Amino acid sequence: MIFQLSSRTRIAAVLILLFTVSSAQTSVPTLLGNVWAMAVLDATTNAPYVREYSGFITLNTATDKYELANVTCGNWYGPGDDPEMKISARPKDIPPNPSPLDKPIYYVAWFHTHAPLYRADFHEDGDGRFVGPSQEDFDASNHPSMKLPGFVVDYVGEPTPTGTSVILVGHPIDAPIMIYPITPPERRPLP
Repeated sequence: MIFQLSSRTRIAAVLILLFTVSSAQTSVPTLLGNVWAMAVLDATTNAPYVREYSGFITLNTATDKYELANVTCGNWYGPGDDPEMKISARPKDIPPNPSPLDKPIYYVAWFHTHAPLYRADFHEDGDGRFVGPSQEDFDASNHPSMKLPGFVVDYVGEPTPTGTSVILVGHPIDAPIMIYPITPPERRPLP
């Protein structure tokens, strides 16, 4: 799914995020787009420093809605720093060992943003950076403490001859984004 935020809608999207993260009155892609808007606002007000966001997607069976939970932001980093986002282990479902009659909340996926950038030149080889899930993202999804599918929110990149996608130096901060899936080879046990 591809989204593009105009400069006029960035602040409005941030305000919407404050309401939608807890109320979940909208779709998961929209919620993740709102989290991206928070990262864009951070990047535009603190350039050249950026940070990533992460959290979990839950299914609330009492409301039949997907919601975001445990949304956190990573440390600030800038030119010359390696980006890093730590995601915690999958929380226990609520209640921990539910029966279907309990109307539980299940943790069904995790997500994180890659940082929006004014400049892409402080990653990889100096000319740009790769977009989409990294090997670390796939490893996190398959870690024994996680075993959940995940999503990475990042820019739509330009394809390379090797099959990867990149953004180059000077990539616009408000360029379209994509929600990239991460499917682990093994899934968590069913509740």
